[in-house]
Amino acid sequence: MNFFKFFMRPELDYTTITPFSPLHILALIILIPFIIFAASYKNKSEKSKLKFKKILGWTMIVTQTVIYIWFVWSGTFTIHESLPMYSCRVVILFFIYDIFIGNSNIKKVSIYWGLMGGILAMSVPDMYQYKFPHITNFHFFIFHYCLLIGAVFYIVADQVKLTSKDLLYVLKFTLIYNLGLLIFNLLLSTAYPTANYGFLVNPPAVLSSIVPLSGPIYMIIAQSLYLISIVAMHGVYLLIRKIFK
Repeated sequence: MNFFKFFMRPELDYTTITPFSPLHILALIILIPFIIFAASYKNKSEKSKLKFKKILGWTMIVTQTVIYIWFVWSGTFTIHESLPMYSCRVVILFFIYDIFIGNSNIKKVSIYWGLMGGILAMSVPDMYQYKFPHITNFHFFIFHYCLLIGAVFYIVADQVKLTSKDLLYVLKFTLIYNLGLLIFNLLLSTAYPTANYGFLVNPPAVLSSIVPLSGPIYMIIAQSLYLISIVAMHGVYLLIRKIFK
């Protein structure tokens, strides 16, 4: 019971798993076999692929359901931080929608955003300020594992082909979404000054000490970096196809 209370505690520790600490490196190592396993479905039957996708989809649903139950139970849910507005939270909903209902455009966005969110988050984890072990630590890694596993599965096993036209579509989609999200942040900031969905107003805490920019200049750069990242993810997509051809 004491461990359960510690694991689920709402009180912040104001410290968490740091980038490239032993725990972070272990999490990266654990991810590798899952990526390889997802890619191994390339030569399996459509029935097996569908089963894998549904297991992945239910994992996503359970993961998000559990963390939102904790948000409410612990009293840590806030309008300015807990809504599913970050691109990672949005794209996991896209994955779930495509897995269980299906939509080719949503699938394309899911691949680019899944790769971007997964790679960036696993490279520089910006986590809730809780020492390990805590429910939010585990949620962070499982959540982003799902994004990368889903993207790799689509690319390798489902053999989704992305063209320059698809890249342009996702760039437009990303720009429109982020502009809308920036406006939402600014409107929300009248009541919640720290509103920063998508890190479009200020850099994430883990990078704040090395990113001195703020205000409109930062906002413009943040929007541009999202688009540059999407283009970079097209390169990652091509690399993954080459590795697992």
